[in-house]
Amino acid sequence: MNEVTSKTISFLRFPLIVMVVVIHADLLEAVMNGVNWIESGRFPVFELVSHIISGNVARIRVPLFFFISGFLFFSRADFAEVKYLPDTSFFIGKLRRRIHTLLIPYIFWNIAAFAIIIAEHLFLQDMMRGNDKPLGDYTFIDWLGIFWDNKVGAPANQPLWFMRDLMVINLFSPLIFVLIRRLRALPVVVLGILWTLNIWFDYTVGISIVGFFYYSFGAFFSIRGKDFLDTFIPYRKISAAAFLILVIADAVLWKTGYLSSLEEAEYGATAALRFDIEDVVYNLGILSGSVAILAWSGFGIKKGTLHASTFLASTSFFIYAYHGKIIAFLNRIVIRHLNPMTDLTLMISYILIPTFVVALGIALYVILKRYMPRFTNIITGGR
Repeated sequence: MNEVTSKTISFLRFPLIVMVVVIHADLLEAVMNGVNWIESGRFPVFELVSHIISGNVARIRVPLFFFISGFLFFSRADFAEVKYLPDTSFFIGKLRRRIHTLLIPYIFWNIAAFAIIIAEHLFLQDMMRGNDKPLGDYTFIDWLGIFWDNKVGAPANQPLWFMRDLMVINLFSPLIFVLIRRLRALPVVVLGILWTLNIWFDYTVGISIVGFFYYSFGAFFSIRGKDFLDTFIPYRKISAAAFLILVIADAVLWKTGYLSSLEEAEYGATAALRFDIEDVVYNLGILSGSVAILAWSGFGIKKGTLHASTFLASTSFFIYAYHGKIIAFLNRIVIRHLNPMTDLTLMISYILIPTFVVALGIALYVILKRYMPRFTNIITGGR
């Protein structure tokens, strides 16, 4: 991995985490006591803005994180002479390091999130969603679900579903290596087609097609000894144009109500395989947007117009891990007390909430890093 690629990845860490926070500043989904406080269609301007930013632009963050993770897993190694698999010490060493960078922080932050859930049950029941299972009814499986699936397809700290899925994919890294080494781009193309068309069996918690496709896509470049920026930068303009067109197309489909009718039919069905035109428009938009962000970021780093901030990059994981419960609580506070509630006040809140959460995360990280550096290193995976 050359210097430009390394700086590009470092540069993207913070803005991608900001995208994560923005997505979770979802005022339209603020539910308390089983009631959604914002009726659909009541604030059309805000709903459209939220759909474009949170539903399209910011959604690029997960595919890019998987792509970068796959690329980094196999980076800094020469596979030119490897026919099938590198020495087992390669995979053992990689997986052992991820115990410290992924597993230990994952366990800590889920325990921390569940402690907040307990506090909510005891003191803030009127601020809860209203469909939460009483703690006294928890079974052994429910307690284990804190770390895997807390009844919502995600662990107790919901944003950490990405880490869970990434750890699962890492276990498949030898298979991914063999397939790409022997079949070149074919496995990536097949996974890409399945993901684009959304042809996948009903979601099994911990195994996602978006994860396997983008992780394998990133891994392809490292395994084949290629630099993804050399491939993407020449297509930076066309990928950005395609992304803009597809975002507009998706917004039109959504605004005309086409997507609502699809979702009603789609999620009311029991079929194991799903496919519709919205999947193609949306997923192609995510793919083109991912290429555009990587290409333009790398181009900016290469030309010296963009610069990676080591400090902001170092705060990224802490912001990601801490923000979930905090921002959900703030969303409910704002929705309950916002007066008057208009398109303008909602959009202002939509900007201020994630800005506050990110700023608070940076401040907390700085304090912890200064006074509890060893503890901070453990809970952030040494980042």
